[in-house]
Amino acid sequence: MTAHSVIHDTFTVERTYPASPSRVSAAFASLVVKTSLRPRPRRTNRVQL
Repeated sequence: MTAHSVIHDTFTVERTYPASPSRVSAAFASLVVKTSLRPRPRRTNRVQL
């Protein structure tokens, strides 16, 4: 029988923004700002089964 193992880990992504922490926090709390920062999904004519 083959032995299986799982390793769990965490990672952190750090970014520096040219704004105050309160301004950055407010931007991430705003749905309008968050959606403007994310790329729009590409539309395809494929059907996923």
